[in-house]
Amino acid sequence: MKPHNCIILAIDPAETSGWAIFEDGQLRLCGRCRSPSDQLNSIVLRAVEISQIAGRTLVVVGEKWAPYVTANLAPYWKPWDWALHDLKRDMKIRPAPKVVRVNVSTWRAKIYGGKVGRNVSKTMACECARQWYGLNISEEEHDMAEACMIGRWATLAPEVLEVIPKRFR
Repeated sequence: MKPHNCIILAIDPAETSGWAIFEDGQLRLCGRCRSPSDQLNSIVLRAVEISQIAGRTLVVVGEKWAPYVTANLAPYWKPWDWALHDLKRDMKIRPAPKVVRVNVSTWRAKIYGGKVGRNVSKTMACECARQWYGLNISEEEHDMAEACMIGRWATLAPEVLEVIPKRFR
């Protein structure tokens, strides 16, 4: 399968969020930052710039959780959402960035080939980031590795293709 014709900003939102930017199925940039922080605006702006230079839709893919977990982690998604909203308002971005939320169990099952628990996922994400992208990520930085895995899932996910305007596919 061919990767989707879009730029993907993958986010693992948490107190320290991991993020990754993909183009043509390839990892371009990745990192981690405290949430909330001024860095979030810079990261979203960088993804917007890459999408505008490439002439492609930006799809922001954020991890979501089961209802019993959402109350604890929801505050960490909001700053990303606000940063995106502010840029859409201030820059009048065309085409407007799209947002897809993916359940943690969905991307893990697709990337790892089955159900994987949280602690095992951290280790596997770091190892996969080493194997697939040549990144040397410690388990303390697992949020960046998991953002890379979310991005990898997104490059082929039908949920992402659905939000890309047909003229840009």
